[in-house]
Amino acid sequence: MPLFKDRPAATDEPVDAEPPTRKRSIFNRTRSPPVDQNVDSTVDNPNSSRRGIFTRERTPPLESTADNRDNRTNRGGFFNRRGSSSDSGSGRNGRFAKDPSIVNARQKMADAEQAERDADRALIQARAAVKEARQHVKNLEREAENEAARAKAKQAEVKGLRNSSKHLGRHDKH
Repeated sequence: MPLFKDRPAATDEPVDAEPPTRKRSIFNRTRSPPVDQNVDSTVDNPNSSRRGIFTRERTPPLESTADNRDNRTNRGGFFNRRGSSSDSGSGRNGRFAKDPSIVNARQKMADAEQAERDADRALIQARAAVKEARQHVKNLEREAENEAARAKAKQAEVKGLRNSSKHLGRHDKH
């Protein structure tokens, strides 16, 4: 028995018009079959599975409503899982999501976060008020310095007038 056989000659079978399908790896998207040039290729079928494991669903399916959104299977890749916690029954928002103590703790956390935001806002307002008060004090100091300078100039003018008025009244002396 020979190790290598010769291939038989190609027969005259009709050749398919479709190109052979391409193998896909886990990192590649699945490709849809070639589209006819006359067909509008901008319309994307939302139900087609053209996503690899590292991509996510770009548009929601047409049948996606609030009622059946929870019933459909997860779409997208390995790193884009959107598993509903009610489906799995565990995880961060699993079966304990509606437990009163958990709900109460979440509410307390939300209240604390709101209180922090309010405190931050009050701190910003207090800092602005302090800045405004300091600016007001600086303006008052400038005004006082200007008034003091005017008063000093006025005093010097009065002193000059007094010196020049000393020679007046020489006839009053007897």
